[in-house]
Amino acid sequence: MLPTGEAVWTAAQDLLRGMLKAEIFSLWFSAVRAGRLKGDSLELIVVDDFCEVWLRENYLELLRSVVSRAAVRPMQVRFIVDAAPAPAPASMAGVAS
Repeated sequence: MLPTGEAVWTAAQDLLRGMLKAEIFSLWFSAVRAGRLKGDSLELIVVDDFCEVWLRENYLELLRSVVSRAAVRPMQVRFIVDAAPAPAPASMAGVAS
């Protein structure tokens, strides 16, 4: 069974947590969501253009590295800007806040 984009990104986030200070991870990577995994490319969904530019200019090589390690094959990273919040986990569906 091939891994999903979410599975690859979750594993990559675990690697990032071990490499970065908690504040840096929380600020730049905790809100990033997995998009589609297509061939050798993983889409990462970010909340705005600034985040995309910052990650591309400061962390692209690191992201390629951890995504490749998580996927166990060479991978590329593509950014998608989408300000919509992540959907609630299935266990939280229908729960009022």
